[in-house]
Amino acid sequence: MDAVESAACDGCGLLPLGKMPAMPSPAANDARVLRRKVFALVAVVCALAGCTSGPFASNRPIGGESFQGNCVTGGLKKSCLPKLCPKTPAVPVAATPKPIPGMRIMPSRLVAPVNSEVIVLAGLCHEDGYLTTGERIEWSLDNGSVGQFLAPGDRHFPHDLHIIEGGAEKMSPVYAIGQSSRREQTLTRGTQTPVDDVLVRKGQAWITVTAASEGTSHVTAYAPGAKSWAQHRNTATIHWVDAQWQLPAPAVNPPGGRQLLTTTLTRSTDGSPIAGWVVRYEVVSGPAAGFGPDRQPAVEVPSDALGQAMVELSQRGAENGVNQINVSIIRPADPAAGIQSRIALGSGITTATWGTGAVPAVPPTGVPATTQPPPAATSAITVRATGPSQATVGGTAEYRFEIANTSSASIGGVTATAAIPAALAFQGSNPQANLAGTTATWNIGTLGVGETRTIVISAQPRQTGAVQFCLDALVAGRVAARGCVATTIAGNQPLDITIRTDTGASQYRVGDNVTFIVTLANRGAAPMTNISLSDTFDAGFQHDSGAQREIALPLSGGLAASESREIRILFGITRAGRLCHTVTATTAQGHTATRQACIDATGDAGAAAPGALDVRVSGPPTINVGQKAAFLVEVTNNGAAPLANLAAMVDFDANSVEVTNLMGFANVNSRAVWRIARIEPRQTLRAQIEFTARAPNPASFVAIVVTENDRPAGGARANVAVIAGGAPVAQGGQLDLQVSDTGDPIGRGDELSYFISLQNRGGAPESDVVLEVTLPEGVTLPRVQSLHKYTQTGRTFRFNPIATLRPTATETFVIRARPSGPGKYELQATVTSRTSPQPITQRADTTVNP
Repeated sequence: MDAVESAACDGCGLLPLGKMPAMPSPAANDARVLRRKVFALVAVVCALAGCTSGPFASNRPIGGESFQGNCVTGGLKKSCLPKLCPKTPAVPVAATPKPIPGMRIMPSRLVAPVNSEVIVLAGLCHEDGYLTTGERIEWSLDNGSVGQFLAPGDRHFPHDLHIIEGGAEKMSPVYAIGQSSRREQTLTRGTQTPVDDVLVRKGQAWITVTAASEGTSHVTAYAPGAKSWAQHRNTATIHWVDAQWQLPAPAVNPPGGRQLLTTTLTRSTDGSPIAGWVVRYEVVSGPAAGFGPDRQPAVEVPSDALGQAMVELSQRGAENGVNQINVSIIRPADPAAGIQSRIALGSGITTATWGTGAVPAVPPTGVPATTQPPPAATSAITVRATGPSQATVGGTAEYRFEIANTSSASIGGVTATAAIPAALAFQGSNPQANLAGTTATWNIGTLGVGETRTIVISAQPRQTGAVQFCLDALVAGRVAARGCVATTIAGNQPLDITIRTDTGASQYRVGDNVTFIVTLANRGAAPMTNISLSDTFDAGFQHDSGAQREIALPLSGGLAASESREIRILFGITRAGRLCHTVTATTAQGHTATRQACIDATGDAGAAAPGALDVRVSGPPTINVGQKAAFLVEVTNNGAAPLANLAAMVDFDANSVEVTNLMGFANVNSRAVWRIARIEPRQTLRAQIEFTARAPNPASFVAIVVTENDRPAGGARANVAVIAGGAPVAQGGQLDLQVSDTGDPIGRGDELSYFISLQNRGGAPESDVVLEVTLPEGVTLPRVQSLHKYTQTGRTFRFNPIATLRPTATETFVIRARPSGPGKYELQATVTSRTSPQPITQRADTTVNP
């Protein structure tokens, strides 16, 4: 900046003594004249050409804020001409506070996706309240920062002028020298819309920053010409995230029903799932509905190992309407990465429609819009969609869509259409589709009253990432309903499972036998040892071992690199309908693989009841008088058809225990009743009821009786001994953790079973309650019964954090596993919370007799 430009004037028409500007030398005059001529030439050229900067091909940052402070941009400097003295004193004007001089930077803090380009602005605010132009600005990335500088401004000046004025120059990936602009300019990112343009005002310098990996960048702007050391620097913080997400698709449900919402989080660079991030679901409008068994209006759900955050939405009553659900993506605090608090990355809206009508045209954020937005419709068509939640590149993914007419009249002119996602390759369908490009269509025709048509689509995953596969049912060309399946596609895994029938058929009859060939392959370069293999199957399958629902598959030895083994499984078919079984394999090296295979069985409907209920009730084997205990109730539909109008009623020894809390149950005529409007095939629903022990009784009990349309349909009973003595004291805080086995000792071949009770014994809510359970060594086929989801790492199960555990509230968990042989097996449970960070640990051991 020239001496004349930076000189300050004061006084009343006179230059102050001692502040006369020094007379420049002839050489200095010549250089100054040359610079001014070049400035004049550039100003004329830019005025004629409308100079702008080059485009920026990048993503917009996810956050940011306006320029700091109230420093004025684009103002004139104080005149150095003599000032006229007023004849009379002016009337005093109310003084406005002057801005604090110093470095301004924008944004001071933001979140941006990796590989995007962020523009940072900085300027030095002078004491007169204006940003100074032509100010030297030095940019640097602090030690430990990720990323690098790409380009410092001012790009629009000719190169020769940069030399004359000491303009912008990138000295290294982490250090650059810039200059605050002498005129206003616009930086465009090369898009058609001006929304993502950045305006650089007079007195602002700018630089672009990028990062190829997650982490934090601390960008410091430094003005060496500032008068005060306390004012010559400022720092911007950029948090880079590698994430993309797919929100739940809108869906239609019967009034009083339930909807499972799934949000999938993956890395944008390689499509791998993101675990441990938080998805917040909140009902913002519509009829009374909530999440989970307590039907809370808002919940926060951590993403699991597949990157999926799942929650169930249900109505409080049964009424028609549309719920709008706001879905927010939150990155948790990560002090190691420099993120001290949670960061909201983005949000979107999805909908749940209860009753007849079309799916509202509200495309979820992160999900490509369908080729035909669903318009309004009035038919009672529903679409039930099932398919894999995970798949691997090069494998096979099978999606099943059931289109049903739930009205009291036939509906004609029904068609179906599905847009095949880019990540999937269409392989075929049953019935055969009319394929045009990536759109498949089916002519359904007329659907009779209560009639259901099924479409099965086979596809091959081609690339990693999250995909949402949807099918629309149309009536007279208008979308009436939609069903969607969210699938996370992973790369080729070292441990791979494939399943096929020996005949290649998928249609069988009741009474037939079906042989499945399971191929277990090691695709890696290292051997795999201690492989555990299990098969969980539907009740319509019968295994010759007599096992119910689950068997351990024999596999001697391990798998060498590139080796594969075949195992044959024979099932008898005892029930009509869709029958599935799931094979899971784990290795000592931590590899896990899961694959499901299904067949369709036809035959006499009278061969078995259309639905068979499996009812279970789990609770602690003993309770002390005065202690509270929760019992978990599970109802599973093992049949091939949905069941409706169920009621689960509680019976108990009222002389020794009393009901003190209901979660899912309601008080109906002084009796705890759990109403289940509808339960789908192979679906399990859970509720919880809490008792307080009042009087000793070694033979107390809790029983559940389930009816369907007021006819008995199933039941279960749990025996509990109420013993004298005070309730145990909570360990070191408000949380009380109890672990007990339900049988000790047990015989060889019997199943280990542990009951875990977690209670808030304090007077204030506990938040972020986390339970971890470590299984004993030498157990296989672990099974978990709980209202809460979990992730498994080796022998440790980590349950998703309980956002709030109210005073006196109790949560229960049941863990079952098979011992490998005789001996002593010990299970360990540990709990922590935000207010009780010190871990509370309890153990229980069981002896297995020879």
